[in-house]
Amino acid sequence: MTVQGRSGRRSQTARSRVSRRAAQPRPLDHYDREAHAGSRAVADGFLVRRAVMIGGSLVALLAGATAVYVRVYHQVKSDISTALYALGGTALVSVVVAVVQHRRQVLADSETQNNARVDGATQHDVRADPMPEATVQPSEVEDEPEPTSSAWTPVVLDGTTSAGRAPWHLPTGVVPNGLAADAVRLGSLDVRAVSIVGASHRCEEPAVPRQDAYALARSADGQYLVVAVADGVANSKRSDLGARVAVSAAVRLLVRHLDGGGTAGTIEPSTVFRAVAGEMLGTGRSRELDASEIASVLIVAVIPTVAAGGQYEIWTARVGDCSIWSLNGHWTQLTGSAKSGLDKNLLTAALPHDPDQAEVRMLQLTPDSVLAVMSDGVGDTLSDVQGANTYFAREWGGKVPTLPQFIHTVSYDAPGQLDDRTVVVVWPRIRSGTGQAPR
Repeated sequence: MTVQGRSGRRSQTARSRVSRRAAQPRPLDHYDREAHAGSRAVADGFLVRRAVMIGGSLVALLAGATAVYVRVYHQVKSDISTALYALGGTALVSVVVAVVQHRRQVLADSETQNNARVDGATQHDVRADPMPEATVQPSEVEDEPEPTSSAWTPVVLDGTTSAGRAPWHLPTGVVPNGLAADAVRLGSLDVRAVSIVGASHRCEEPAVPRQDAYALARSADGQYLVVAVADGVANSKRSDLGARVAVSAAVRLLVRHLDGGGTAGTIEPSTVFRAVAGEMLGTGRSRELDASEIASVLIVAVIPTVAAGGQYEIWTARVGDCSIWSLNGHWTQLTGSAKSGLDKNLLTAALPHDPDQAEVRMLQLTPDSVLAVMSDGVGDTLSDVQGANTYFAREWGGKVPTLPQFIHTVSYDAPGQLDDRTVVVVWPRIRSGTGQAPR
């Protein structure tokens, strides 16, 4: 109780000191001096108008009295009395004009002072804040870059599109966010992931939900990173739901296999993709949706977090047109092939219909390489857009980007590239021959 009492007295004393400091007069700053000068100008104008009214009144009274005296007592009608009447009338008119102007100026000054009083009260409320002000060194402010709106202007690749510059709209119902992103580190790997609703979907009114999805997971011992990317089939009613179920089911099944003592080399792709298809169908039935309304393509990758023998042995499998690329100076497609033909969006396989058509590959990633797992929204850009390969090699070939930088890189605008975009990029942190993590 004694400690509390002392604390209370100290707090009260401190508040009193702060109150006295807040109550002390402050020197006029730049804006106060301007306001003070304006007040003096207003006061000078007031005195001039008052002098005109008083002087005019005296002249009018004197002229009128003299004219009456001349006419009444001396019975003189001359030019002198006429001139006196004219002088008195002119003085009266001047007084009336001065009175009207004075009244108008008083009303205007009153309104200006009220506005200034409101602004001044707001400023003094801020200045009288009893919290102690933080001391900021000038160098701290000068070294900090100023935010600019142009920093988030989409990068243009080979031309702009009206949809790419259009504002984002909201879809109806409870659907995935238009943007999802992650930045993680696991073992010797740095990972960045982003999924962005495409321009053709977000600019509609109402918007179409993001139909891409991704999921990241790890084995319990941290020895493996599991990546899944799905792209809902565009003409399916709830392909967004199908994509989300596909990636979540896939990583859960693969992690269960790894945590149960399995390795990447012992994964049975048919078992995994059939189980994923089964979960998609079950979710669809629970919502009265058939298989064609939740269709999606899927790619998965199991990546060791530590290189063995100078490289990473990666297990990957896919159904559909998602792909994996590697960067060694330029980007090279490792799974699938560039689309061709009149209809580049034609699919030969998708879940939940074709779980047995999974294409399996074992890939090798050196510590000097970068790996990217992506939907066709990014893969088509790499294949079809002039300058895109160079652009992504420059952005992702050096230092690992921050998450905002990574999102900005994928937020490009390019002709014909209006689909949802999802990409998971993996950087080994230890370069071969160095034993160090320069990133």
